[in-house]
Amino acid sequence: MGRSVRAFVAVALALGGVLVGVFGAPLNASAAPRRRPPPRPPAPVPTWTVDRVRVESVGAAASVVGVGTYPGVLDVVPAAAGAPRGLAVVNEVGFEEYVAGISEVPSEWPIEALKAQAVAARTYALTTTKSGAGFEHYPDTRSQVYGGVDAEHPASDEAIAATRRQVLRYDGEPAFTQFGSSSGGWTSAGSVPYLPAQADPYDGWSGNPNHDWSEKVTDARFESAWPGLGNLKRIVVPSRDGNGDWGGRVTTLRLVGSKATITVSGDTMRSVLGLRSTWVTFRVR
Repeated sequence: MGRSVRAFVAVALALGGVLVGVFGAPLNASAAPRRRPPPRPPAPVPTWTVDRVRVESVGAAASVVGVGTYPGVLDVVPAAAGAPRGLAVVNEVGFEEYVAGISEVPSEWPIEALKAQAVAARTYALTTTKSGAGFEHYPDTRSQVYGGVDAEHPASDEAIAATRRQVLRYDGEPAFTQFGSSSGGWTSAGSVPYLPAQADPYDGWSGNPNHDWSEKVTDARFESAWPGLGNLKRIVVPSRDGNGDWGGRVTTLRLVGSKATITVSGDTMRSVLGLRSTWVTFRVR
């Protein structure tokens, strides 16, 4: 364990499509009619170029209509390249306030579990910052689910206060504390040596809807996703990761069609077909 030194974090709340209006005070009007002066040539209209508009609510949180309520400062900035056209709203917030607004686990969990999650969330934020986009984190699963003031809860606030500025370190640096809602009974090996694949005997509790699942996938979905396939004839799984039932998660999938045989990774299969996991087996019905 160690201490974090980060003071602030910037979270993108809305990317593109944000409309901001600037309004002035009405002109004074006279009650008595006056003779209209002769028209004058129009005066040049002054223009300004700004790179951001900052909204800071003194003594209270600020709200983004349709999005939520957030502490700290809201910056309205041009959307970054690759985002929808328009403006982005970025929340610049104290680091501990950011952790308080993360809603990744139920606040009803035991306090020690909330403490562990607070340390994991704090550490994950330090190791997954974005660069070059004008902000450091997304408010969803691309980073961590961040709800601002609306996501705060007394129980999680207690856990965050009890672990204030604590992070998990490996070789002196913040660790990559990747986490998920369900492992299916085995975790996947991570990209670092301290995240090996291992059995997770606690995943199969009765309240977990993702431990066992099924989905109907028609031939047409495969054929639409990979048009060069032709008519799907057979599905072959050449390799798995070796952990758990059926040999574990699919690492390579081979689709045999009337026109071609196509080989894809398990991750591509999951993404294209919209599956919950690569830990699957196939049955014809």
